[in-house]
Amino acid sequence: MDRDPVQRESFIVRAWWKPGQTAPEVWVQHIRSGESAVVHGFDRVAAFVERWAPRPAEKDRQGLR
Repeated sequence: MDRDPVQRESFIVRAWWKPGQTAPEVWVQHIRSGESAVVHGFDRVAAFVERWAPRPAEKDRQGLR
């Protein structure tokens, strides 16, 4: 069986809305390092996640096209 060369990372994400907010508050934790942050909005969660799981360059992507 071939090993998948893609490194996988795990995160815990908890989100909640406060009255009057336009975006949720989100607590996110990287499991392996234990680092966590509270951010405002899911776009900030993506920035946090990409520190450990960066998007591959277009030429490195595999799968259906």
